[in-house]
Amino acid sequence: MSSVTGGCPLALVILLLVSMEPTATYVVTLVSECDEFFLDETPPEIPGKLEQKKFMDVRYKLICQKYNIIKKFMTLYDTDKKIPVFSACKYTGLTKLQTPVYSPWVLGTGVVKYFICNQDDDIKGDYNEQDTYHKGHLFPVSHANSEEDLKSTYQLTNSDPQVGTFNQGRWSAMEKFFKKFMDENCTNDKKTVEAFIITGAIEGTDPSTEYLKQAINIPKILWTAFCCKRSKGTFEGTAWDTNIENNGHKILTMTLKDLNQILKVEPFSKNMVFIYYENSVGLMTHFEFRMTCPFIKLSFF
Repeated sequence: MSSVTGGCPLALVILLLVSMEPTATYVVTLVSECDEFFLDETPPEIPGKLEQKKFMDVRYKLICQKYNIIKKFMTLYDTDKKIPVFSACKYTGLTKLQTPVYSPWVLGTGVVKYFICNQDDDIKGDYNEQDTYHKGHLFPVSHANSEEDLKSTYQLTNSDPQVGTFNQGRWSAMEKFFKKFMDENCTNDKKTVEAFIITGAIEGTDPSTEYLKQAINIPKILWTAFCCKRSKGTFEGTAWDTNIENNGHKILTMTLKDLNQILKVEPFSKNMVFIYYENSVGLMTHFEFRMTCPFIKLSFF
């Protein structure tokens, strides 16, 4: 027989409810309730998960991540695999914030019922007992522009198991590279930095390595994309990589068209039409409607 606590000890539920503030998560039923973190208020198209602003299965929950009741970013969460499908945020510029020595990961009060009773403790134990996997951010600390933004990223619903050398190595380098590029190139008409970023995970399917401690899916691929509009054009950049140990390969930046062809995801509006050509200096350039959009093709670890 079920109970109001979902089978969890009442004391544990009370502990979770009183210990998670000021960070909180709110499950919303409509994309429009938290769409300010998407370019043109349009969420990505993820086949079989989120299509035309509709959820394809009840296991997917749209979470408005908040801190001190202020919206910070949006996450689409898979309650079956217990990892985020993606997190979306609006990047607003250079920050000198440093990661705190210790920032506790929390499970927001709004999603307690979607977790097994002891998962909050189990997750921390699983990651701390061995060094292979880290709790990896989707909305990364490096893209936060305030202390509150930074703390809000430490939601378990914004994390998935990432191989340590991948998380702290080439993926971290990519995040910092995109940050530097956006700081230097994504100034809007108000002369402030503004870009929209979506980072997603594709769940693992190998039965031998699919789950961490039989509970949390280990994604096989992570991907990210940003786009910023300017009066003189639009910049975009994407990247993806496999969630494995460093083996000497590099992450390559690519176009949105490339990302869609490879992973079948549309981070931004499907109505964008791109025409690609290589200019005289060897940089890949494309046009979005009538706006010139330079695409810089670089590689990095």
